[in-house]
Amino acid sequence: MSTRKGMQRITSYFVIFALLVCIEPSSAQNSILIANYSKNEYQGGNQNWDLSLDNKGNVFVANNSGFLTFNGANWHINQLPGKTIIRSVAYDNGRVYTGSFEEFGYWHINSSGEWNYQSLIPLLKDYALHNDEIWKIVKHNNSIYFQSFGAIFRYDNNTIMPLKVPGLVLFLLEADGHLYVQQINGGLFEIIDTEIVPIPGSGIFKNTEIKAIIPLNEKEFLIGTSSEGIFKYDGQSFTEWKN
Repeated sequence: MSTRKGMQRITSYFVIFALLVCIEPSSAQNSILIANYSKNEYQGGNQNWDLSLDNKGNVFVANNSGFLTFNGANWHINQLPGKTIIRSVAYDNGRVYTGSFEEFGYWHINSSGEWNYQSLIPLLKDYALHNDEIWKIVKHNNSIYFQSFGAIFRYDNNTIMPLKVPGLVLFLLEADGHLYVQQINGGLFEIIDTEIVPIPGSGIFKNTEIKAIIPLNEKEFLIGTSSEGIFKYDGQSFTEWKN
């Protein structure tokens, strides 16, 4: 199961890359410097699930063995109390949020320069997690959203609110100030504060998976799917993008 999810994430990155190449063909002319780091160098597990950057260029990685940090010279690994696999990571305003199996919270640097972990699970109070793994973390409108396939949580003002999801859902997708999620074998929904609102006409995606949504211009988005090509969305309707 984890391999399939890993491939979904890789496919998502590939679709985003393909869309960007379609929009900006000249970008393919640019030179890109790539540095490879082996497992022996970063001292973590074989699989890296997600990554994030801060405004200084520090790298944060969700890894099988824990929370990896890289400052451009040195790697360091931190582990959750339960030593579970970290599936998602997102930096925001001095905190690094991570998600794991039935666990999510944030890391921050203490006065000694060490990373400390603060779980947000106690804020759920009476809500019971059911084998949830947090696969996606997104900041949207000053709130942090944590998403598993069966639940979405909004963290705001030191409170956690579970959102009412329309069944099982795929990954959160943010584009130009909008936050979307697709129901598995279903249509597309927009998340507005704590409401998950169905988008009319998006049932056309029930037999495929939406992998990426990016702005095409001021009024339209491009929607990349796993098996049915690319569509344009103008806020009212969906049309096949024949480019």
